[in-house]
Amino acid sequence: MRRRVAAIAIALAVSGNAHAGGLYFSERGVRPLARGGAFVAGADDINAMWFNPAGLVDAQSTFLADAAFMLFSADFQRQTQVVGDGGALQTFDSPSVHGDAPPVPIPTLGIAFPVDDDQRLTVGVGAFAPYAPLLRWPEKLPDGSPSPSRYSLVSLEGSLLGTVELFAAYKVSEELRIGAGLQLLVGSFQNVTDLNANPNSLLGAPQDPSYDTLTQTRALIVTPSGNLGVTWIPSKYVRFGLAGQLPYWVDAPATLRVRLPAAAAFASATQVGSDAGVKFRLPAHLRAGVEVRPTDTTRVELSYEHQFWSLHDTIDITPHNVELIGVTGFPSPYTIPAISIPRHFRDCDSIHLGGEQRFDISETTKLDVRLGVAFETSAIPTPYVSPLTIDGNKFTFAGGVGITIDRTRIDATFAYVYMPEVDVPAGSALLPVINPVSGYPNPPSSVGAVNGGHYSAAAPIIGIGFQYKFDKPPPPKKKKLRHHVTED
Repeated sequence: MRRRVAAIAIALAVSGNAHAGGLYFSERGVRPLARGGAFVAGADDINAMWFNPAGLVDAQSTFLADAAFMLFSADFQRQTQVVGDGGALQTFDSPSVHGDAPPVPIPTLGIAFPVDDDQRLTVGVGAFAPYAPLLRWPEKLPDGSPSPSRYSLVSLEGSLLGTVELFAAYKVSEELRIGAGLQLLVGSFQNVTDLNANPNSLLGAPQDPSYDTLTQTRALIVTPSGNLGVTWIPSKYVRFGLAGQLPYWVDAPATLRVRLPAAAAFASATQVGSDAGVKFRLPAHLRAGVEVRPTDTTRVELSYEHQFWSLHDTIDITPHNVELIGVTGFPSPYTIPAISIPRHFRDCDSIHLGGEQRFDISETTKLDVRLGVAFETSAIPTPYVSPLTIDGNKFTFAGGVGITIDRTRIDATFAYVYMPEVDVPAGSALLPVINPVSGYPNPPSSVGAVNGGHYSAAAPIIGIGFQYKFDKPPPPKKKKLRHHVTED
C-alpha cells in the first residue's frame, strides 16, 4: 500500500509545464517548433507567451489557435540483477515491450490586443498544453505473463493538463520591449501503474506477481507560476531576447483506487481512506537568443536554454489517514506513513538554430518557409531513466510553411525528435522497489532495481495552426488648432 501511495508521486512527476527536457519530449508551438525552438529574440506572435513575453508587443490584435499531434513510440527491454544461490549476482533479460501514445491534439490558444491609443501596451490571455505523450505500456505480454514495464507505468491516458496565462507587454521605445506573464497550471492527471506490495520478500519471492497491485491515481493540480522577458532591437538587422521562467512548486491533492493483490495475505484485507498530498518542484528556465534579419524577408535565430531540473530532487507524499485492515502479518489497522522518493534530476541545456524566409506571392499573399534544428542534453541521470520518464540526449529536425492571405495565416509543421538509444546496465540501475513495511525506498542498489535495461524512443510531430489579425484601432485624431485674430 505504501507503493500505491508512492504511485501518486511517480505519476505526478510527469506533470507540469511545457518543458522540453527531463519529462517532456519536445519544444512547443507549431510555428516555433518549425524553427527548431529558436523563438526567443524573434518571438512575435501568441507563442511568445511561453518563449519570451516581450515579443507579444508585435502580436497585438491577434487571435491564434494551433494543435500538434505527437506520434510517440518507445521500446524497453528490462535487465534485472538478482542474488542467486550462494550469493552470486545473476542478470536476467526480459522480453522487449513496446509503448506508444494516442495521437491526441496538443493545443495552443490565445488572443492579444492593445489597450492604449499609442498601441504601446498589449495585453491578452492564452492557454497551452505540454508537448508530452500520454504513454501506455502493456500490463501483460502476449503469453499472459506480467509485463516487465508494469512497475514503472501502465498508462497515462485520461490525463488533461494545461497552463492558462495572462500576459502584458510594453514597448518602452522602438528599441526596447518588456513583457510578463502570470501562469496557472491546472488540470487532472491520471496514472495507472502495476505495483508490488510484497514487503521485501518476507511473504514471497521478490516482485512476485501475486503481490502485484493495479493502482489508478488521479490528481487535481492548481499551481501558479510566471515568466518575464525583454527584447532589445539595436537596429533593423538584429535583435536580442532574454527570458526567464519561474519554477512550479506543486502541492496537489490526490485520490487512488486500488485492486488488492491476489496473494493469500490480502484475502481479507480492506483499505480505509484514499486521500494523500504530493509535493515536488518543476524547474525554472533561462533563455537567450539573437536573431539576424539581413533582409526584410529573411530571419535566422540562434538561441540557448538552461533548465534548472536539479530542483526536481525528491517527491514527497503525505497520506491522509490511509489505513490497511486485515493484512496477514501486519498490525491492524496499519497506517501508511509519509515517504520521500529520490529523483536526483540534473540541470540540462539546449541549443536551437532556425529561421524563416518569406516570399511575396502577391500583394496580399505571402509564403513563409521555415527550418530548424535543436540539440538537448538529458535531465535524467542514466541510473534513474525508466519507462515512466524516458529521456536522453535528443535531436530535433523540423520544417514548415506558413501562408498569409490578407489578415489570415495558416501554418503547417513537421518535426522529428530523435533520441539515441539509452542503456541502463542492471549493475547501475537505481530505481528501487519501495519497501511497503517501512514506507521508504530501499537504499540505492542495483539488485532488484526496476529500471535497468535498454531504451529507445522517437516522436514524429505534425502540427497545424491558424492566426487572424484584427483591425488595429485607428490612431488618435489630432486636435485642430483654432487661430484667433484680435485687434489691438
